[in-house]
Amino acid sequence: MSRILGIYSRKKRIVKKEFEGMFKDFLAHSKGITNTKIKDKIFFCLTKSKIEDNLGIVYNEDQSKIILFGGNIYDLDDGISKLIRAGHKFKDRKNQAEFILHSYEEYGASFLKDLNGAFAFAIYDEIKDKLIVANDIFGLYPLFIHVSKKHIFFSTDFEPIIQHKDFSKKLDLNAIAEYFTLGFPVGNKTLFKGIKNLSPGTILKVEKYRISVKRYYNLNIRVNKNESIDRFADEAAKIIKKTTMNRVKGKKKMISSLTGGADTRLILSNLSKKQREDMLFYTDKRQGLDEDKDKDIIIAKEIAKELGLKHMIRRKKHKAKIEFDDSSFERARNLPDYARSLSGIYGGEFLGWDCFNASPVKINEISKKEIDVRMKEIFSKRFLRKINHPYKTLKKEIRSINAENKEFLFYIHQFTRGFLTYIYGGACISNMWGHPYRSCINDNSIYKDTSLLKFLLTIPMDYIKDYKLYNEIYRVHFHELIHIPTNSPLAKRKDSCIPKIKKGIEPKSIKVIKYGRSLTRYIQNKKTWKKKIYNKRYIKSNADNLNHRVIKQFVNFEAWCEKFY
Repeated sequence: MSRILGIYSRKKRIVKKEFEGMFKDFLAHSKGITNTKIKDKIFFCLTKSKIEDNLGIVYNEDQSKIILFGGNIYDLDDGISKLIRAGHKFKDRKNQAEFILHSYEEYGASFLKDLNGAFAFAIYDEIKDKLIVANDIFGLYPLFIHVSKKHIFFSTDFEPIIQHKDFSKKLDLNAIAEYFTLGFPVGNKTLFKGIKNLSPGTILKVEKYRISVKRYYNLNIRVNKNESIDRFADEAAKIIKKTTMNRVKGKKKMISSLTGGADTRLILSNLSKKQREDMLFYTDKRQGLDEDKDKDIIIAKEIAKELGLKHMIRRKKHKAKIEFDDSSFERARNLPDYARSLSGIYGGEFLGWDCFNASPVKINEISKKEIDVRMKEIFSKRFLRKINHPYKTLKKEIRSINAENKEFLFYIHQFTRGFLTYIYGGACISNMWGHPYRSCINDNSIYKDTSLLKFLLTIPMDYIKDYKLYNEIYRVHFHELIHIPTNSPLAKRKDSCIPKIKKGIEPKSIKVIKYGRSLTRYIQNKKTWKKKIYNKRYIKSNADNLNHRVIKQFVNFEAWCEKFY
């Protein structure tokens, strides 16, 4: 997926030399084609893979407005036809950036709430010296914002922003407290005080030195309590079919992941025979596990054999010891952009309610007393006097959610936007949620879809919990592969239509990351001691017992935090 970096100078013309550090960092971790525009008070930069069609920086017809666009939007044909009838001219009718720019000229911000996609954009009006920055209604596409007296920075990654010479790397102590006690920074916080992740469905406007931030859509969605589960399953099957087709429409040489779970199998079930023949399917081999014992590989091979798929095993070079340290996050930034690789990420989490099981905190069960205990065990009294209480912040955030199913929408936001930890149960997929704000750029999931998520919010939670709806979707609509066993939690249901695999080892159960050395290095770091964030008992217990389960859960944040002191 394309990545964007934008700079708006509030007082004078842009001088590129001043931002070389930001530009260099942005390009160093972005693969493919680069498109850059520097003019007067704006500096727009976009990178995209060579096989992406989107041109993310374009002007309108009279060259008075320019847009920087990143992400993907679906179902645009009708909207483009209406704009053409209204007199707008397109250089390329497939260009999503042109569609956004002309739509904003024609309708203002009103059209945004109806768009299906994960995206962010900035429109600059040169005549009025006016900047508009906005994102999708769920905030699926990350956009980090920093506002100073001289500039406004916005980027898909937060790392380029901290490279600017005037940026203060001051940590947000409230975000740190929330991360350690809840498992994630609440709302739009990042671990830096000066950087925010633009809230879902938000427009930021800058005009004549005035800045305004407004939510254009609040997802005030009601639960439909009158429909039966089979009706919901019917509609869900239609939407999932459409989301799959949206991602393969007009594409060539696409690849798709194929695991032992139900999520990638559902992608496969929605593809035509021709689409399957044209697509390459892959299964990742877990390090430290033989292929003939890996449940994912066993199941994927059986599916591929039955359907005659082109299937490969992706084998990564095995290292005897893999240390987690601050470089782990740099490695995460260097992951390839899977612009046309389909994935099943978030399928079980949202269709099967696994987001509840994997969340660091059960928001309707956590108590203030429990948070108090955690805070006293971890932080010094000096630190506690400087922060807001995480429990109160959490409850305030939940009250601000307008959807009737507040809990579900809260988890959607945290899993698609946040930086989750292993603390107190934690997220179960370390390579996606163990790194800050990275997953939504490096995946192309059919389940990360605006229309699907809006629909799921209308369904009573009793239908979604414990894979009840998911089981109904398979049982009624996708019979083709239900006889092949799965290692999905779906198979744990007594009435599951897909049997549970009885042989092999679960890949996620194999631990390959070693924590001791990096944690020791962190505890001995003099800069960390100077901050006086942690109480002596916490530090001593860490040093005495490096293999303790809780210590392993904390290490992700500590190693990441160390590099910015």
